[in-house]
Amino acid sequence: MTAGRKGSLTGDSEADLSMLQQRKDEALTPMKEDLADWLQNTLSIDITADTFMDALDNGVYVCKLAELIHTKALEWRSECRSEEDIPQFKIRYRKNAQSGSFFARDNTACFLKWCRAYGVKDECLFESEGLVLHKQPRSVIVCLLELARIGMKYGLEPPHLIKMETEIEKEEEEIQEIHVPELKKVKVQAQRPESGKLKKKQKTDDIDVEVQRQTSRCQCPNCFKLTRISEGKYNIGGKVLFIRMLKGKHVMVRVGGGWDTLQHYIQTHDPCRIMEMKRAGSKGSLLDADEVKRKVGSRAGSMEDIADEKFLVIKGRYKGVGKKS
Repeated sequence: MTAGRKGSLTGDSEADLSMLQQRKDEALTPMKEDLADWLQNTLSIDITADTFMDALDNGVYVCKLAELIHTKALEWRSECRSEEDIPQFKIRYRKNAQSGSFFARDNTACFLKWCRAYGVKDECLFESEGLVLHKQPRSVIVCLLELARIGMKYGLEPPHLIKMETEIEKEEEEIQEIHVPELKKVKVQAQRPESGKLKKKQKTDDIDVEVQRQTSRCQCPNCFKLTRISEGKYNIGGKVLFIRMLKGKHVMVRVGGGWDTLQHYIQTHDPCRIMEMKRAGSKGSLLDADEVKRKVGSRAGSMEDIADEKFLVIKGRYKGVGKKS
């Protein structure tokens, strides 16, 4: 790949790609932190965001999680006297499997079979090598979040991200039940919250400040404006987004069926910050910044169909995760 000068971050294509990968990795950190805390409390194991993939790559802990969810499901069916069909899938795994070994791969393969038996869709899964060799950290995160949703149904305490999802879903249901007046644009004031405010109000103001700060860099006249619709709900660049603060330090955006950091979302959607890369040997000149903004702005923020030979490598979408029915 070669990068155009107008779109380059560093002036060197390899350095650009390295920086883009670093941005993607950094965007996963809040989700790793939340899931690590959840796994630590749920399974009583030692795991952090820094050791996330290392702790899971032998397949033992993910199999233990599957065992726990299965146990919870059976207990739930018994207590609720439900006739719901619980998959009778006995998960077998080697508890002493070494990282990178055949048994680590076998454990992971068994876990993935269990997930399919419980109805986890393929788009929420990963390849065995993706966990064992750390090739698919995002897919592993998506899968664990989906298991957390399943576990919550059977009484398992969910991670904070899933709690925020539930909160957003309730808000959407309430909105559908009442008349919603015409929405007006509200300017977000980047001010320090006054003392004495309720904790919830403080959190809302903190989110407003961060949203304003992170979106203020955009200089586009028409295509990346900010409108505060209501508490935790914004229109950014023509898209309505739910935004929440995770553990008081990470500003998270609900995208599709998953989550992204606000910073990474802006980096991959704001035309002011788009860097275009071109395949080596492809014909035609690179799009300049004005052309990218024009094409993107004409579709209210969409990055699709710019050109066959040209593509925006930092465009990324979180895998959609549907609610388990």
